Amino acid sequence: AASRAGELEVHRAAKLQLEQEKAAVAVRLEEALRRADEQKKQLNELQQQLLARQNAEAELVTRNQAMRDELSRAEAQLDLIKQMLLGQPQK
Repeated sequence: AASRAGELEVHRAAKLQLEQEKAAVAVRLEEALRRADEQKKQLNELQQQLLARQNAEAELVTRNQAMRDELSRAEAQLDLIKQMLLGQPQK
């Protein structure tokens, strides 16, 4: 009977240890899932920021090209006005 009681105590202790380990693993898992969720949110925010900056850059490139085109037209108009005022033949 004492042997049986000893075996039961060993099993109870092992079961208690396993339950404690299971609880600790569950806590670590919950923390890992929480961190993964936070990182996913951060990633989504960074992707949105990147997309917004890419769109802004594309708009700036378009505006810059339009300004260059406008500057070229203005320079051509100035050359034409100079030619008209100075009476130089057109090239």
